[in-house]
Amino acid sequence: MEETHSLDERPQSFFKMIAGSDSSENILSRFFCACFSNSPAFAQVALTTIWQGAGLSGSAPKPDGWACHYQCATPEHGGGRPDLCLIPPSKVTPGLTASHKPIFIESKVQSVLGEKQLKRYKEYGTEVLVAITKNWPEVSQQKLDSIGVKSLRWQDMCRALRQIKIRGPKNQFLCEKFATYLEESRMAYREDITPKELEKVRSLLVKVASQKNEGHNVPRAAFQTANDLMEFFQDARRLVQERLPTFAWAKWGPAYHHEFDDNDDEIAEHALGFGFWKGKRALNCYIYFPVEKSELIHFWLWLTRQNKEPLEKLLPVKNVLSKRKLDADKLADAVVKAARAWHVV
Repeated sequence: MEETHSLDERPQSFFKMIAGSDSSENILSRFFCACFSNSPAFAQVALTTIWQGAGLSGSAPKPDGWACHYQCATPEHGGGRPDLCLIPPSKVTPGLTASHKPIFIESKVQSVLGEKQLKRYKEYGTEVLVAITKNWPEVSQQKLDSIGVKSLRWQDMCRALRQIKIRGPKNQFLCEKFATYLEESRMAYREDITPKELEKVRSLLVKVASQKNEGHNVPRAAFQTANDLMEFFQDARRLVQERLPTFAWAKWGPAYHHEFDDNDDEIAEHALGFGFWKGKRALNCYIYFPVEKSELIHFWLWLTRQNKEPLEKLLPVKNVLSKRKLDADKLADAVVKAARAWHVV
């Protein structure tokens, strides 16, 4: 097989071009601060997402009068400098009645979310402290709750920016470019994976695995969608674990798998998915991509057991879609339903 090539070497987006290869917390925080300060629409999305994602009391406020400062010191001297601080109008304009408290934000991209650092911020007067992370927090939610820290992910911010209708060219530009920067820097993944996008992944897998002596051109977008799909599986798997807290099996994946035809000559199906295992049992959760385009892409669950026939459940991929896009909640629900029906929990 000849080397595959990309056909769409597109230029980098606005913020990515400025950041270059630097994907540090500092760069992200500066971009966030600039967008918050220059786009009321971005500020509203940010406040609403933080309010809802972090479970702050009451309704999210309007952004009028709010300010975003980069690396403000903790209220009490010596506690350090969280990455961002959202300051309510009462703190910006003297004389206004205080209705909200400053929101200190600790952003994590590559480094680990540290319990000691968060505790220090709290001890030095940050009453409202929110951690926004690239990955799921290394500190357990129970521990975060015990020290009074709220948490969400940059994925939540990206999703909100992609879903809301933005008016005005400047607002549209900053909101869209910030979301794109999160995706290009792998701090968030695209969630709008449609059946059409899945067909592109099928074509990618078939071409990459082909043993025919001919060149294959595979657009870069197909590789990106496949990677987004793997990120999607990580979230779906975590949702399964949250809904089945007593399901203590070890997890594996996301991973690639394939199956041969009856003659074991050629690959008949490619698959991407995740699963759980305990001893000789494994619960496998895959989206299957048959090589033949006439065959439908499907979501396949099966339970393997020692000395017993496997249990299987085959679902059309449309069963795990919402508004024609893959839905992590629906996919997790299907896994949970099968796990309960097969008495693995």
